[in-house]
Amino acid sequence: MNPEERARLAESQMLNDESLRGDLDDTAAQPLLNWAVIRARRLAMKTVAMSEADGDYYFEMANPLLRRAVRKINKIGGGLPGGSAESILPELEAIIQSAIQLPDLLAIPSGDVPALATELSSLSPADAVNKLITMLTLQE
Repeated sequence: MNPEERARLAESQMLNDESLRGDLDDTAAQPLLNWAVIRARRLAMKTVAMSEADGDYYFEMANPLLRRAVRKINKIGGGLPGGSAESILPELEAIIQSAIQLPDLLAIPSGDVPALATELSSLSPADAVNKLITMLTLQE
């Protein structure tokens, strides 16, 4: 598969997987999907200089990690309002573990996770999603 084919596949997977947005209303889901598609396409395009085998390997490793992070963001946002910091904390930790392994994501420092979980528990779904995707996005 070439990089553009990987990018199209990644975009299709992001847009067609209900588990990546199903817990959110459209207001919260759309920014998450937009962000996810951009990140997925960037992961795919990182394979431009790689051999086909190396590119396939990289993409097959990275894309599920990104999808896992998106799924967890969906779950956090879907539990709001009313979600507790205790229920958000394991989801945040899973997002961090995925982000650590992805070069285009900024992992949230683990020391700040309990405070972030508490903060997220007081936000609307859309605000929580936006906060998480903003925090995970490396400044370019």
